[in-house]
Amino acid sequence: MTLVGRSLLLSVGEACRFSSDSVEHAFATDGRFQNVQRNHHGGAVVEAEFIDGDDWTRVELSDGLDVLSFSGASDAALQAALIMRQCYNGPMRLFDTNYSFDVDFNTFLTVEELRAAMDRGQVDAGFWK
Repeated sequence: MTLVGRSLLLSVGEACRFSSDSVEHAFATDGRFQNVQRNHHGGAVVEAEFIDGDDWTRVELSDGLDVLSFSGASDAALQAALIMRQCYNGPMRLFDTNYSFDVDFNTFLTVEELRAAMDRGQVDAGFWK
């Protein structure tokens, strides 16, 4: 599955929130997060670029504090999402902006596992019930 032009979204659900402090801490503790900015880009509370070799993604925390968005769907985006898991201890789901997959993010440990679920178009329809 090619995900060109799509973004990944990591959601904690409507009644839950990421802590902006925990997101900033995650950015500060991994040197691959660079150019951290607060309240800079169209509704993002905090954002950073995640650069892994020649691959990169922009990570943004929504102003509602319930969604982290990742530009593109590259391996860098998946790796950044796995790192950002530390920012919230409850259930999370990962999906793309075209809703070609929707998975229980907490069940995946590696980029390879995530990529396989995305390629299958896996949908966990009962996740938020």
